[in-house]
Amino acid sequence: NIVNKVTIEILKDEIICNGDLECWGYKDIRFPNKRIFSFIKRYDKNKKDFSEYLNEADNKIIMASFSALIDAEGSINWYGLTRKIRVRMRNMQYLKDWSLLLNKLGIGCKFSKNKNDWQLTISGWEDFKKLENNGVKFYNSKKLKEWENMMKGYKRNQISRNSYKEFY
Repeated sequence: NIVNKVTIEILKDEIICNGDLECWGYKDIRFPNKRIFSFIKRYDKNKKDFSEYLNEADNKIIMASFSALIDAEGSINWYGLTRKIRVRMRNMQYLKDWSLLLNKLGIGCKFSKNKNDWQLTISGWEDFKKLENNGVKFYNSKKLKEWENMMKGYKRNQISRNSYKEFY
């Protein structure tokens, strides 16, 4: 038996991996949304609001931001015949801005009140396919696996509610 040693040292600003094998490490960095928005406002040269910046951005940046939102705050659920991507939070305006932006891209979503929180829900194969075609990509391994399984789980492609005239 051959034994290869790998040493991993976790420092404040980096992770150092050494060994006979090629290796690497990563670490999730998590912090409340308010801190990231404060960070963006502090270092943004144009001093624009985050939603203003996204409204003017191209699809690649919008989808990267939406992917990060789902990775951090969202859930991907599928059970029985139900399939949903859902984001819940107390910040009504932020989710409403996302709802308007997604609708502008032709991705159907529902914005609603849920007990104490606000909720953005996307359901249906057609809208999931539009997300995929626009470049949504998940880095959270659990969400990525759920997304892949959900997309493979469709026995037939379904269209969004009230879109039959455009589809047919």
